[in-house]
Amino acid sequence: TTVKGWRNGHHEDYTVKQSGDTTTVKGWRNGHNEGYTVKQSGDTTTVKGWRDGHNENYTVKRS
Repeated sequence: TTVKGWRNGHHEDYTVKQSGDTTTVKGWRNGHNEGYTVKQSGDTTTVKGWRDGHNENYTVKRS
């Protein structure tokens, strides 16, 4: 699964690794990569992402 995230003025792809019903999103924050864990619900995953000074939800459909 690929998550479209906003960084440094443009969109970048974040790789998501599926492990059971838990998904880890590798995101860039404060100069280094961090892992964001999101709960899988059916075939849709919601990722909390930071953009333009506030949190936004990124919805990803597993394929």
